[in-house]
Amino acid sequence: FEDRDEKRRQSFDPVVDASNPYANLIASISVVGDFGNRADHVAGVIEDRLSNPGEIHEDAPEIALKVPVVVEHGPSTVARVTRAMCRAKGLDATRDAIRLFSGFARTPYDVAHAIGRGLSQEATPREIRSSEVRLSLASLPSKRLLEDATPTVRAMISTLLATNLSLSKTELAEKAGISTQSVRNHLPTLVAMGLVD
Repeated sequence: FEDRDEKRRQSFDPVVDASNPYANLIASISVVGDFGNRADHVAGVIEDRLSNPGEIHEDAPEIALKVPVVVEHGPSTVARVTRAMCRAKGLDATRDAIRLFSGFARTPYDVAHAIGRGLSQEATPREIRSSEVRLSLASLPSKRLLEDATPTVRAMISTLLATNLSLSKTELAEKAGISTQSVRNHLPTLVAMGLVD
């Protein structure tokens, strides 16, 4: 697809097996956003564009590139991202840490962002502490927590993650920027999640 002559001259020609002209993409590309219920549509558009790439220059090698488009990211993706990001910070990811990140962060990208921005580099490798998981999750904007939660519940959880102190209902409402009635309405959800007593 490269249309700059100089870049094409500098490129190397891969050896292509005509009976199996497929190659795998080594890197991955992430498209992150709040697509609402249109994630499948966006994935379809990307797949269509990849399947119909447009004009290819005449001296392009006869090779096809397999580019899988993944919409859902399961626990294994979150675990892989958590381990990789923790390793980059000099930390070992524990099962509990992986479960917490999987439970609270909306996407694997949010896990990477939380660890990358929320934690410091460690000089000596060690296991990540639950307090560090909480601290890193607190660095996320509330809209990037709990995919299926309401904005009010997200605001409450974000506030609770960011504090070490016990908060009254009034204090929680003030810090979360919501009404005390909203706190009362959603408190059973937080109790059911084990986040408050």
